[in-house]
Amino acid sequence: MLPPETLRRLLSAIVDKRDRLILLIGTFCAVRTSEVLGLTWGSYLGDSFLIQNIAWEGKLYEGKTKTKKSRAPVYVPAEIRQLIATWKALANPQSEDELLFSSRAGTPMSARNFFQRRIYPIAKSLNINPHLVTFQVLRRSCATRNQKHGSMKDIQEHLRHARIETTGNVYMQPVAESVRHMVEADIADVLGVSPETKIENLRINSTLLNTS
Repeated sequence: MLPPETLRRLLSAIVDKRDRLILLIGTFCAVRTSEVLGLTWGSYLGDSFLIQNIAWEGKLYEGKTKTKKSRAPVYVPAEIRQLIATWKALANPQSEDELLFSSRAGTPMSARNFFQRRIYPIAKSLNINPHLVTFQVLRRSCATRNQKHGSMKDIQEHLRHARIETTGNVYMQPVAESVRHMVEADIADVLGVSPETKIENLRINSTLLNTS
């Protein structure tokens, strides 16, 4: 597990907007590696992601997910939504089918290259074990942290381990209010934002989430 203070130091040191956004999604949305790389603009619903594809080794598998249970909305906290809006303006996607994060060739990114080239050098400079900085560790760390913010049911729903009936129901399935509160409390705790602050007035540390 990566403790909150370690995550805060790492995230504060990442200045690239795309890289920071990818790590924040992995940290607080707790999505799997293949799910992060398979995100399209059409999968972003404004306050949540709906996992519809996975990507692996540079190839996109449309309509494929790890399990049927994976097809559930993943809540996106307000701070990350702000960064997605900034990233969309920079990326200027021409289609909802375009990937949020792609290689220069427009294919899915390589997780190995992303971490080894972009993240591990920063982690090493901070004396953070780079082997602990993976989407899997970020996902497990999210589950561990949120034991103090939400119930086990909330954590299971956020990690999409809860029972899913049908894909049709999933598209209409709202994110539980208790899960929203849990994720907002988690990001406030890790990033040092007062959880009592109203969402519309949140001001994130400029060294961490500066989108100027």
